Amino acid sequence: MIRIGTDMIRFRERCTEPQTWSRYAWLLNYLDRKVLFHSLNSETITCTEDFLRRAASGDLTSDERLLLGEKGFLAAEEEDTALVCRVQAAIERTPKPTTLFLIVTDICNLRCTYCYQNLPSFSKREVMPWETIQRSVDEFLRVAGDDPKIFFYGGEPLLREEDIRRTAVYLRETLGRHDISIDIMTNGTVYKPDFIDFMKSYSIGLGISIDGDRDVMEHSRPSVNPTFDAFGQICAFFAACKKVGIDCAALCTITEHNVQKIQETARFLVEELGTKRLTFNLQLRRYGDAIKIDEPYWHEIANRISETYLALLKQDVLEGRTLRYLTGLTQGTYTVSECDAGYGIQIVVRPDGAVGPCQGYLYNDTSGFFVKKKDWTGITSTEPWQRFIEATPINIPSCHRCPFVGTCGGGCCYDRTAPTVPNPNFCQYARTLLFRIIHALAEST
Repeated sequence: MIRIGTDMIRFRERCTEPQTWSRYAWLLNYLDRKVLFHSLNSETITCTEDFLRRAASGDLTSDERLLLGEKGFLAAEEEDTALVCRVQAAIERTPKPTTLFLIVTDICNLRCTYCYQNLPSFSKREVMPWETIQRSVDEFLRVAGDDPKIFFYGGEPLLREEDIRRTAVYLRETLGRHDISIDIMTNGTVYKPDFIDFMKSYSIGLGISIDGDRDVMEHSRPSVNPTFDAFGQICAFFAACKKVGIDCAALCTITEHNVQKIQETARFLVEELGTKRLTFNLQLRRYGDAIKIDEPYWHEIANRISETYLALLKQDVLEGRTLRYLTGLTQGTYTVSECDAGYGIQIVVRPDGAVGPCQGYLYNDTSGFFVKKKDWTGITSTEPWQRFIEATPINIPSCHRCPFVGTCGGGCCYDRTAPTVPNPNFCQYARTLLFRIIHALAEST
């Protein structure tokens, strides 16, 4: 496995004058090259062994010192502290929300073995009334920031197709809002042919959950009705959408059943189903279950996803999850979170009208993350949203001992034992994936 202390070393630990080096300067050891990496600003320098020996002993030219200083590698302790303060100050503490998730029902026609909502055990079989949908949309638009997005989520949201139609008409026709992105996150098994034309007419996007071929799907995402051909229905949905020019996103959750077939799955989704938008989702613990620590398994996932990401690049397909990290690396920006909930810009509405920052806590009423609130003015400054914003890695002391504190986003808050305690599984995944991706970037330059 990729490890801190062997594959990734804090460079000051090798130096005769450690106090002159930033505590965020790391040496990444690859077989064919060595890379200095700054864990907060993502600066990289590919180095020779001679340069590293001289750097460790302090035998640098004036130009080398200037370059290392400009990139933040040579920095006194007070400069590091000032950098951390600047990063923390740049985090938006009271952002305007831009993402609305409407859980229009928690009823589902599939029984996915890994469902983080654990609906077979915890579903309340609720449906969101139209009045709640309309009120939520109105409140969201009143307080939203730029580029607002509305997602229909479940359960299976297309079980409430008529409410989705009604909402789209309300937004596009009654309110005249064509600037709002509308998307449906669906399992792809429940639709009517005329609804595809409706989606096209009303500019509705689609994300379909599909984890692989028929064998994978029948194992991981079985139907409540054992005679129903869910896989065949999903493939038909993709084909019908493609026929009218709707580019469906494929949302693929990585589990023990498909981890060995990630590249094969990607080829199937891109070449046979024709998607150009693919995102690998990491499996979260099921609600009510404890987190099972298995770092070698997550190391394997990261290795396979990084290989697949690079293979997809050759087909001009950008895998969404890895792209999030790549954006931070190439732009040198601090990644607050890997999802909108962590940025504090997401509002999730339960069927009963309660609102919260993250659908992971949908029915965990003891968490305090969901509250009944009619007036959403200043909602992101309230305690549930602030807990997510403050759970960013730079606020967690242990994360400062990792080379990817500025890049990983900390993983899913729901999938931690506590919001401020990182999940070791995700930490291993992020270290392995980012280590591989940085190597690929170094090779290409």
